[in-house]
Amino acid sequence: MDHAAAAATRDAAAAAPSVYAVAAAAAGGMAQALWLRWGSAADGEPQHQLIALLAAAAVGTALMVWLALDRRCDGWRWRHVVMVALLPRLMLLDVAPLLEDDHHRYLWDGWRTLTALDPYRLPPAAYFGDATLDARWQDVLGGINNPHLPTIYGATLQWLFALAAALHPGSLVALKLLLAGIDAALLALLARAGLPSRWLLLYALHPLVLREASANAHPDALLALALLAALACWRQGRAFAMGIAVGLALATKVAALAALPLLWVLSPPKHGQHWRTRATCGAACALLVVYAPLSASGGSELTALFSFGSEWRFNPLLYRAFEWLGSPLAARAAAAAAVVVVIGLLAWQAKSGAGDEPWRLPPLDAALGAMLVCAPVVNPWYWLWVLPLALTCGRLWAVAAGCVACLSYVNATALPTGGWLVPAGAAPFAVAWPLALVQMAVVAVAVCLQIRGQRRSV
Repeated sequence: MDHAAAAATRDAAAAAPSVYAVAAAAAGGMAQALWLRWGSAADGEPQHQLIALLAAAAVGTALMVWLALDRRCDGWRWRHVVMVALLPRLMLLDVAPLLEDDHHRYLWDGWRTLTALDPYRLPPAAYFGDATLDARWQDVLGGINNPHLPTIYGATLQWLFALAAALHPGSLVALKLLLAGIDAALLALLARAGLPSRWLLLYALHPLVLREASANAHPDALLALALLAALACWRQGRAFAMGIAVGLALATKVAALAALPLLWVLSPPKHGQHWRTRATCGAACALLVVYAPLSASGGSELTALFSFGSEWRFNPLLYRAFEWLGSPLAARAAAAAAVVVVIGLLAWQAKSGAGDEPWRLPPLDAALGAMLVCAPVVNPWYWLWVLPLALTCGRLWAVAAGCVACLSYVNATALPTGGWLVPAGAAPFAVAWPLALVQMAVVAVAVCLQIRGQRRSV
């Protein structure tokens, strides 16, 4: 064997993960799943479910720190990543969601879409006491929160829910199988983008992903998948395909509007004439295809979204500062203006540096992150929008943000009032300001460390 071959063999051996490393990663994922299973199978006490959520998050956070710091994980083979990602997801397939009831709405919307193409026109409360529905659907209806409001979920999600209903009506396991497929597609796109296996593991074993997508069955990773596909098409200069991906993202969550300006303003490296026009046509076609069958029966998610945007408040972060303006309308307007300014600055910065770095991706993660930080409602699963996009762009701040997002579960629905965590007289879902401050501080420190590391590497 010559010296070159011997060196290649040594490099391959050094890159291959040790049995102990694979076992440690797998144990970390399964430990999170075991905590979540215990919380779901416990006596239904919210306090026990909260303990399970926080314990799983603590294990997962420790795992994230190890993966972020140990560069030896960059040499893992794809089969090792798939193995450690698959084990906890299989363990969580039959787990009932913890401290969450949104899945009842998913199941009902899927059934209405599948059987009548009509998820929007009537709220679930209109079907209370309907004698034509069997006990299964009466139980689902009884678990829906805010049943007097029509659904807030866009058409892309409605088709996902309908597909789950087609596989098995009223089955959460069917929906979880589809969400596992979305996770697999995200990992495949991240791998195709050339990310080291260590970064793939950061997504595959992240406590946010295992808790919110695998255990609690939130489908928000679908937005990240659509935007990740849009980024891939943007890089390749495929305008029409990018527009289709953006259209599907907009039909998933209205939050995709934060990413829209960056994709349209910044020119991709491989673009021809009229690429913005082609992208707009692609988005319009996608929106027409997914919404047309559902709109024929009347209604849309706009009614519920207006109520959501104007009235709801949960776990606000920087938005608490805007509330000092007094009027809720003024606070929301100021927060929206701040997000617009930040997105404008991101577009200007990315465009001004495009000559030096022609392959720089539009910072969609930063745009969505700014929107979340300024939003009056920050559910923990919303960080699923950001995490894969941040990893694609080589930024770890969203990994930290997702780790502390579980603090929003510390509220009066799971704990008695009267302490500093849940003050006396607090509203059922109110999150104390110290917990919001911790979340903000972690995000700020992670962003500062990221910027410092980038400056050192220049």
